[in-house]
Amino acid sequence: MRPQKYPSNWGSCLLSLLITAGTGLIVVAGISLVAFHFFPAYNITVGQGDLTQILKMGGGGLLVTILGFFLLKGGFNAISTRRVMVEDEYGNRREKRGCSAILHGLTQLLFGMVCLGGGIALMTLVFYQEVMPWLGF
Repeated sequence: MRPQKYPSNWGSCLLSLLITAGTGLIVVAGISLVAFHFFPAYNITVGQGDLTQILKMGGGGLLVTILGFFLLKGGFNAISTRRVMVEDEYGNRREKRGCSAILHGLTQLLFGMVCLGGGIALMTLVFYQEVMPWLGF
């Protein structure tokens, strides 16, 4: 008997990359509109350009963005294959299939979008608050 081959998941990875890029563009565009005073009621204050602040906030934003990307990829894999492995608090592993796996994937997508948007927003805010003063803006 031949082993069953599963189709490659390049489609779900491409879809998560497209959603990541779209979310990133929306967040960066929104913060750019505020930073360049298109909305006069909102204002981003300029920081001192402190390197430790840049590394702390920028690194945190990068970690949250990477976490969001992995959550998106896992969510798309669960939805596209309709299968996901889960582990409970006691270390028991089991497989969810069908509708349960799709709901699990949708939950991962929701948290992935929140983490991804928040991480990109934090990195963009660090750029406008801390890096732009170094560049003379």
